[in-house]
Amino acid sequence: MIDHVALCRVSPALVDHIVQLLADASVTAQPIPDGDTTVIAVSESDTERAKSVLGLVLPDLLQDDPETIRLSDRLVRSDPDQLDLPHLLDGRAALGRHPAQPPDEEPLPLDHEEEYVPPPPPDIPRPRDRISRFAWGGVIVGPLLLLLTVLLQLPDILTTVGLGIFIAGFCTLVARHEEKPRDGWDDGSVV
Repeated sequence: MIDHVALCRVSPALVDHIVQLLADASVTAQPIPDGDTTVIAVSESDTERAKSVLGLVLPDLLQDDPETIRLSDRLVRSDPDQLDLPHLLDGRAALGRHPAQPPDEEPLPLDHEEEYVPPPPPDIPRPRDRISRFAWGGVIVGPLLLLLTVLLQLPDILTTVGLGIFIAGFCTLVARHEEKPRDGWDDGSVV
């Protein structure tokens, strides 16, 4: 026969939660109704493990205060406006209903040395000569010609012409691409 030890007293609303917490820690708990509260009992061998689990999750349950018997009344309320959580949230909105309070202290201004200003982006390179301009025109005009041929039901020969213009422009750009030597052997990002 296994001897059971009373671990804590809770209201019936919290019984399932506490039994599940203890079951997750491989502790078998037995709820015993006792008037308007319920006593959670565990075997003597599991008492220390059960106390450590409840001590982490709900430490007020393990105190012998008569006030802790009604802990579930403070944890489970039907009216969320009665909760005293703003002191726990430290300036954050309570339950998402109130706007966050601004902090009491002003943020410290940044020193000019700590402030990061990114460099301006490099200019977009322009085509150097007439061949590069025609190649870019082919890359842009070719797909537009394909799209217009389909939308406006133009002759099918324009589809072939648009595809040829695109391929010629693309190949020209790839062939004329200049390989710039990298600085050093590292192929990582330039800082």
